[in-house]
Amino acid sequence: MLRKTSIYLAVLLGLSACNKKETVLSQRETWLSAGGWRMTNYTYNTRAAANGTPIQLEFITGRECEADDVYRFEATSKLQWDKSGTLCTTPQPALVEWGTWQLLDQDTKLAINHQGNVQFPYTGAVTGPLHIRELNATTMLLETPEIQARDSIMTYTYRFVRQ
Repeated sequence: MLRKTSIYLAVLLGLSACNKKETVLSQRETWLSAGGWRMTNYTYNTRAAANGTPIQLEFITGRECEADDVYRFEATSKLQWDKSGTLCTTPQPALVEWGTWQLLDQDTKLAINHQGNVQFPYTGAVTGPLHIRELNATTMLLETPEIQARDSIMTYTYRFVRQ
């Protein structure tokens, strides 16, 4: 009886070991999830829909309470907003689970889901995943898809550095 139980247990453990899937992160997933990212600035680009002159405005995250915020793209696909530096309003939790993230289209796009929107704190919501213009161990540059607004077309570009 003990021998049959031992054989059954060994087979059961062997089968369960076969079902385990090892997650292998891509290089971009590894860079993204290996620590925190601080947004240094974002740029607003607009042009008239009828091929008008483009306008570019750059916004530095200059408010002390925004400039020290860190975004953590966890390997579990959670996006954490770490405000443990200077808080803009009080009382406010220092760490907020902002939403989830996922790389798409062979790691060329970043989908962020914050309550059904693609959005970072202090910025407006946009549609569709963000284009990854640059991502390496120290720098990340994201751009929104084109946004049609009345008679103009806009994009936002977000620049981050590794913390």
